[in-house]
Amino acid sequence: MSYQPLSELAIGKPIGDIRVRILRKWFGINFKKNQMITFDLLLMDEKGTVLQASMTKTHSNSFDSNIKEGSIYVISNFKVTRPKPSFNVISAPYMITISRETLFVQIELNDLIIHAYHFEFAEFDTLQSRAKKNYILTDVIGLITSISMLSKVYVSNNPEQVARRIVQLKNLRGEMMIATLWGDFALIVDDQLIGQRTNRILILAAATVNEFRGKNSLSICSASKVYIDLDLPIVADMKASYKLSMIVEDESSTASFIAFSDVGEELTGTPVSRLALIGDLDQYILPEPIKKKLIGQKTLFAVNPITKDTDSEELTFRVNSSRILDGPQPPAITLSITASSEAKPSTQLTKKQLQQEEEEHPSSPPPSQIQKDLFPESPAKKLEPSCCRESSPLKEPKLE
Repeated sequence: MSYQPLSELAIGKPIGDIRVRILRKWFGINFKKNQMITFDLLLMDEKGTVLQASMTKTHSNSFDSNIKEGSIYVISNFKVTRPKPSFNVISAPYMITISRETLFVQIELNDLIIHAYHFEFAEFDTLQSRAKKNYILTDVIGLITSISMLSKVYVSNNPEQVARRIVQLKNLRGEMMIATLWGDFALIVDDQLIGQRTNRILILAAATVNEFRGKNSLSICSASKVYIDLDLPIVADMKASYKLSMIVEDESSTASFIAFSDVGEELTGTPVSRLALIGDLDQYILPEPIKKKLIGQKTLFAVNPITKDTDSEELTFRVNSSRILDGPQPPAITLSITASSEAKPSTQLTKKQLQQEEEEHPSSPPPSQIQKDLFPESPAKKLEPSCCRESSPLKEPKLE
């Protein structure tokens, strides 16, 4: 049986059955009136398209108990409508409206690959434009750098005290943001983490952006979800002890790349444990020997996007592997590292393409000279990788 992809749904067009995973479910609640308004779902199909679905509270009781997060369903007899006027968890031109006639049939397919999570991460420096504007809610990810004690406070229209905890997050750029967790969400973060240096990564999905005294902060709403240390590549990246930020360019444009851990060490030719021996190292300025090696070099990259500025549509890419090239190269598939400050989407290379290019254009010899230039009084040798992997991401100095 064939199913209609979510990407082919549109208002006013014929609608077929869809096969999707339920990524999230939640009740839309008006906290000022303490009333439930809607029952909502976030759906994803096997092509990776994501849509929000919603039903009125009248029909919610018959669906909530029978719908499980993470399970796969065939859904039929629904409508395609415009997004809600506020509190949408994704950016999409339409949504699915569920009625009493809508059917959900749970199925078991072990060989069907549909991701379990979907986030549209926003950079912290773009949150100002979202303050007090809740048409689309905000997803953020960050390293937990500080945690407040659990407290209980009174809030409007609630006769009982509500648990509250304040968490400070640091993103990939080193920027800080405060998030306030309420109710059961405040209990997700353990009190034992208070005062400790950890590498716990928190994802706050569908948050609201508030502004107080000129500063932005995040808070939860009824659509929010909080996750800690999910098994995702971006979480592993943020736990890494080594991060190298680059602006690269080809003949078409420029882009922002980030290399973590072993990939960053391979590019610079220096393990983070060696860089830590430089007493006056500035984490925002590359040492001169590394600059000479990287700036202007023709390099092949295999990359994938990790974050997106949802306001400007600019992407940041994670470097999976790289190879510095010798001699003249085809300009359409090579990128050079530059000092440019702009960042726009650019050429991506798959690992297969990278391997083919490496075979045609051999790499440069190992860059042991860089370590000799950085540490002239000590032999240039590669330390054991475990020394780098065990170091905390909060320890300074580190190269960014």
